[in-house]
Amino acid sequence: MQQAAKSRDENNRIKTIIRTCRLLERMSKGTPEVPRSHGVYYRLLADYFARITQAQEEGHFIAAHTVWFPVELIYAMGIVPMHIEITA
Repeated sequence: MQQAAKSRDENNRIKTIIRTCRLLERMSKGTPEVPRSHGVYYRLLADYFARITQAQEEGHFIAAHTVWFPVELIYAMGIVPMHIEITA
C-alpha cells in the first residue's frame, strides 16, 4: 500500500516537471531575446520524461544507465532508457 502511494507521488512529480518544461518552452517562444535552442531543449526534456512516464504506465521496462552506456543496446531490447544523471 505504501509503495503504491510512493509510486503515485513520484509520477506526480514527473508530470509536474513535464508541465513546467512545456510552459518554459512556450515562454521561450514568446521572448525574442531567448535563443531558439532553449525552446528546443525544454521540448526534448519534456518528451524525455513523458516517454518514461508512458513506459511506466504501460508496464514496460525502464533501464537506468549513465551517459557512457550506449542507449542503442537498451532500445534494441525494447527497454526505455533513463539517464541517471538527469533524474538524480
